[in-house]
Amino acid sequence: MIGQRFQHIPGDACEKFQNYCIDGIELNIEQINQYVHRLAEAGQRLSPVIGYDKASSIVHDADRSGRTLREAALDCGAISAEDFDQIINPANMVGPF
Repeated sequence: MIGQRFQHIPGDACEKFQNYCIDGIELNIEQINQYVHRLAEAGQRLSPVIGYDKASSIVHDADRSGRTLREAALDCGAISAEDFDQIINPANMVGPF
């Protein structure tokens, strides 16, 4: 009897959560791009091309200076802009596992 009186609560909670927390959410593409381009894990993709030591140095430099990996990599001259953009392509770094 008690279970029947409260069985609507989970459904109501889900509806309220959707109405007040989920509906209207919009992606902040600019912020997402900033996060992606500062992602230290992306530096791992540079290792096979420029070597672990240089890739590690670029990641640390970018982190310390607040720059993107691309800026740090191009400044040190270890890789060209075209090669960097081909290797570090965020669209190719996500997807189903």
